[in-house]
Amino acid sequence: MSADLKVNTTGFEPIPAFSFDSPILHPSVDIKLKRLNLSSDVAIGLNGKPWLLNLRAKYILVDEEKYKLSQGANPFLFFYENLNLPFDTFIVAQRNLSLKIGSEIRIFKKTDLRLKYLNKTGFDPGALSGHYFSLGPFYGPLYHDKNLSLSFNPDINYLRVEGDIEGSFFNSFLVVYFIKLPVKVQFQPVRKLWANFDVFNFSWNAGIVWSFIKTNKKQKTEQ
Repeated sequence: MSADLKVNTTGFEPIPAFSFDSPILHPSVDIKLKRLNLSSDVAIGLNGKPWLLNLRAKYILVDEEKYKLSQGANPFLFFYENLNLPFDTFIVAQRNLSLKIGSEIRIFKKTDLRLKYLNKTGFDPGALSGHYFSLGPFYGPLYHDKNLSLSFNPDINYLRVEGDIEGSFFNSFLVVYFIKLPVKVQFQPVRKLWANFDVFNFSWNAGIVWSFIKTNKKQKTEQ
């Protein structure tokens, strides 16, 4: 079991169609039970406005040294402000469900190739339904010593949702882990490759993560 508390300069998704243009507070809890992984997180703007509430479940179908295959489901709420009233606004929660399948293939000693497909369904008016793909290598650690570790995860994302809205983006994560501290720092740049909707050409996000709970199953050792 682990629990993290993250603070980001902006709420950011790999596809910026669902981004939150304000600093956020992002607590999360993760529980691993053999091949089953259960997690939950909520993203709340430092301005007091909610953004996302996720309930994730992932099951590892294949767990080999050089190949992994998993499937998952994420029922979640997406919050936004309704501005249609002339004198008042209120928060609307849209119900959504994402189904995911992902794979990892070991191509070099410290490099995996990751592929993810996600099918999203929105159940309320205005909620978008569509398809999302992500492909890219995972390098880690690029550097490691007794004080810190550095990992790098670039990928290319493609999104297509109802109404013929589509686009492709380059996204990457650079994460610095401090070995002796329960803290890590991450930086995420995103570059638009092409899109048929109005969105920035380049943006970035930075955050600090505090792991305040981390427990591991005790392993038996031979005497």
